[in-house]
Amino acid sequence: MQAQFIVNWENLYVLRQHITPEQTIGWLTGLAILIAIGYYVCSKIRANTLQSEPTAHELLAKFDELHSQGELSDEEFRTIKTTLSEKLDMELSEELRAMKAALAAKHESDLRDSGGNGFTGTQGT
Repeated sequence: MQAQFIVNWENLYVLRQHITPEQTIGWLTGLAILIAIGYYVCSKIRANTLQSEPTAHELLAKFDELHSQGELSDEEFRTIKTTLSEKLDMELSEELRAMKAALAAKHESDLRDSGGNGFTGTQGT
């Protein structure tokens, strides 16, 4: 059985006449507040999830420890290492990008402090 959606334009017009501009503003403000609260909660949950996840380096160190204790076979350790290597490469490249950005910012700051001449200290005569 298929449901039908019928719009009764007369009822919508009557409803529109009973809603004041102040009520509309109130409802829209309430909706905006609910959206902001939802965004805040989602961002906090997402941040906590990212913080609690161990890095590939930490995982690899843990699995290496298990392998040296004999709890993982050579084949299992190789499989895990191969799986984690892509994630480890990604983490390292992110760290390198962050370091490059920090160095570039420091270099720009040093140039500003030196007046743009490239020297950060004073020169003796």
